[in-house]
Amino acid sequence: MNMSINRFPRFTFQSLFLGYLFLVPAQSYGQWLFKPDTTQPVVREDSLSALIQTAADSIPERSPDTTFSSVLHLVQRRQYRRALMALLDWEKQDSANGSPLSLALKVQLLRETNHPEEAGQEARRFLATYPVHPLRAHMHFLLGDMAVDQGNYVDGLMEYLRARQTLPPDSRPDTLDQRILRLLDLAAPAMKLDSSLSAEFRNLQPDLISFLKAYQDLWAGNIDQAALDLATVDRSRLTPPYDELYDRLLLISYEPGKPTLLVGAILPLEGETADAGRALLDGMKKMIRRVADSPVRIRLLVENNFGDPLETIRLAQKLAANPLVKLIIAPPADQTAILTVNTLSGKNIPVLVPLTTTPGLADLTDWTLQFNGDEIHHGRALAHLCYSVLDLKEMAVLAPGDSWGVPLVKSFVDEYTYLGGNILIQEWYSGVPENLRRQFLSIRKVAWEREAEATKYDAFLGMEIDSLEGLFEVTDETFFDLPETEEPALSPSDSNKVELNTIPGLLLPIHPEDINYVATQFPLYNLNTVVVGTEGWQNLDVLNQDIVGPHIQGLTTLAQVNPEQREDPDLLRVEKNQRLSFLQGKDIIRFLTRVVSDSVPTRESLGMTLAGMRQVRLDHRDVLFSGEGSLVNQGYHVYRYENRTFLDQGFLDGDTLLTAPGLTP
Repeated sequence: MNMSINRFPRFTFQSLFLGYLFLVPAQSYGQWLFKPDTTQPVVREDSLSALIQTAADSIPERSPDTTFSSVLHLVQRRQYRRALMALLDWEKQDSANGSPLSLALKVQLLRETNHPEEAGQEARRFLATYPVHPLRAHMHFLLGDMAVDQGNYVDGLMEYLRARQTLPPDSRPDTLDQRILRLLDLAAPAMKLDSSLSAEFRNLQPDLISFLKAYQDLWAGNIDQAALDLATVDRSRLTPPYDELYDRLLLISYEPGKPTLLVGAILPLEGETADAGRALLDGMKKMIRRVADSPVRIRLLVENNFGDPLETIRLAQKLAANPLVKLIIAPPADQTAILTVNTLSGKNIPVLVPLTTTPGLADLTDWTLQFNGDEIHHGRALAHLCYSVLDLKEMAVLAPGDSWGVPLVKSFVDEYTYLGGNILIQEWYSGVPENLRRQFLSIRKVAWEREAEATKYDAFLGMEIDSLEGLFEVTDETFFDLPETEEPALSPSDSNKVELNTIPGLLLPIHPEDINYVATQFPLYNLNTVVVGTEGWQNLDVLNQDIVGPHIQGLTTLAQVNPEQREDPDLLRVEKNQRLSFLQGKDIIRFLTRVVSDSVPTRESLGMTLAGMRQVRLDHRDVLFSGEGSLVNQGYHVYRYENRTFLDQGFLDGDTLLTAPGLTP
């Protein structure tokens, strides 16, 4: 599968030290160094664990000394900061107090208390001080984990290989091998394979240098050379995980050679926004399998930010530090997407924002691409649609007064009035629009006043009066007693039954979850007007109801997602409220295959390609950029609701509706 979710589990003191010193079962969290048993002493399943046990058995007994025991007690209670302070005090009391195990414990405490630089320094001091100690493999292991935490996959893989080479030949480093196998994809293409590297790992078994060379050649699309690299591997000496890797690489070497584009993605796979993150990821995975025949192989490096802002910043820095990552996909949530773009400002790496519509986000960096149009551009496009395409010179507005509706309407009003349009009335609602009586009555009042004004001189319409013939004498005999006609007075409820057509258009943008409320209330107020809306109206299940459909014929929406494409068969297993995220994920991968040609670009060349783009047609939307350096998607289609379906009226390019098939992107 063309995807890697990079989140290595961290060792804890509970599992590494206390599990052996006190025979306390380790807490289960992901994949541990060993699997604890809650009824038996800890089973040492990993060679690294056995090495730590050997070191623990060699601790000199200091019966009068209780300080080190108190340090271990604090570690057992997960009070790591206090344990670190106590350990430092214990070392200061007597220089003879130090031991390999206490130094290893210090490394882990520094790491757990977020002091990675100090932890790295102490780990290297351990290796220099104890060059033949059994725990040196564990120090390389920790250095590898810390390098991976910072996004330095090359150094991480190097440290894992050193740990692997340090272990006894009869060891079973399953956890270490898992890390090596997962990093080969990410680090091997960026490693410098020279004579010094081969000399350092000449005794390493299995022959991972040949695997590294094969990965580099496959990454670059040199399949023949990759096959030659694999031919140098002594397969009889491969352990099961590497034997499986050999088969997989050999199979790839028979396929057509393709360069690989590595794309980083920061997604919430757990937490409050996990549904959107998983739907986006599922869509991308689905399309990656579908575009297997594209000239470039796309791989995803997915980082789980748990929806946490601080974790998002760390992961953005981590991905940017990986030279193999050519583009980063921001999280779906607004706050974390903004943090991602802001963190990557000045890093010279393209960023794709999948769902956020925050205005101005694309301006924070030169190569930030907003896949969804923001409210500012959406409002301007609506203005051109109403004034230039639909020829609506006067309009009313009813919109949600929230962070989405206000900037959208403000942008619409500014552009619409600039074009020469006239806003007759502007109404707002807040929260769930369960009752819009006040707003609709206000709009009817304006329509009623315009109706009365229009009929005020109806008696004179069509009359031609000759000024000479109009000179005649009026006497009392001219008048006759005519009976007065009594017009029935209309009550407020009766007046609502009168259909009013004096407001040409009504801008009515809504959220998708509000359509049930708005669509069922609109027919009650008998406004014969052209309703112009947003994607929130594209719900045929609601519009095709008998109480709604006949009253909303001619509804015009301006949207970036084709409503018919929402019937994609891939959506059958996707929750309705996450379908847009799923389709967005599919379109992102399709977009990358259209942008990247038959070679992997650098970050700079990919950014320049994006900056110079104009139009791209995708499966579920069209992408249109202004060509003026702004990478906000301004690709909108016009849809008209008629006869229980939406009809595509064309593609809006500025103030022009392109209807000919050859003119749409």
